[in-house]
Amino acid sequence: PCRPHSNGISIYFPTFGISLKDPTGADYLRNTFAKDARWINFLSLYSAAVTSFGGEVDLKPIKTSADVASQSKPVIVLSKCADPDVDKIHFVLQAHDGPDILQIGRLPSFKAPDGTMGQRFNGMWFHMVNKGVGFTCPITTFEPLDDKFDRYLAYVPTKIRHSGENDWMKAECIFLVSSGGGPPHGQLLYAFASTKQGPLQISLRAGDAIKPVYVRISADGEVTEWTGAEKSFLTITDPSDFSLKWGLIGKGAYRVGFEVTNYAGASAVQMGEVVLE
Repeated sequence: PCRPHSNGISIYFPTFGISLKDPTGADYLRNTFAKDARWINFLSLYSAAVTSFGGEVDLKPIKTSADVASQSKPVIVLSKCADPDVDKIHFVLQAHDGPDILQIGRLPSFKAPDGTMGQRFNGMWFHMVNKGVGFTCPITTFEPLDDKFDRYLAYVPTKIRHSGENDWMKAECIFLVSSGGGPPHGQLLYAFASTKQGPLQISLRAGDAIKPVYVRISADGEVTEWTGAEKSFLTITDPSDFSLKWGLIGKGAYRVGFEVTNYAGASAVQMGEVVLE
């Protein structure tokens, strides 16, 4: 959905192999291409390799250089994963909200050849802003656009209400983020609303309201969406200025750590506690 003008062909690629119990897989096995080519053999070998190669992720507990962080005194967050089949690594930020946890977001991270992962935390994070006013941004996914890893697509869950309307609609905003040559920043590329017919690209206009959607984890493990107070939203005054900015988040108790995913899709998360002052 973030590339609405793309064209071409697609190919069936279930990473865990084809099953006759899956209607799509059963139909594909009768396809002329599947019968005449060796693609089915490749899928079988690939799924076998993923199954044997990708086990549980061995992610070590978090170690922090201090319990308190500030903008001038960052805390170093460390962990280690020596697994050879690591696909993605994210630095994860969560906030304490009474007995509950708010998932703020994830940023791409890396590991050293020995498996060590490190991240500086000084309270800086992305904010979704318009004319200097905004909210801490709940980024769910980063997609790198080049081998230098300084240009990304950032996916942000939101709710949008058009000017003059009463109903909020779920939407995903996609920003082009650049991190080279200064503080990272992002410009809005697309916004897609969720409809019964699938994602629908929408345009933001002056007077529209938007608010970020966070994941809230209760003390008993219940996971829900959270958008803050009813009147807590950003009114768009200049759509061309709606962007991501790098700035300081509020003081308080946070959880910081890493999420590691291997090529088989298995994930592990380790978190530690830090107070931001």
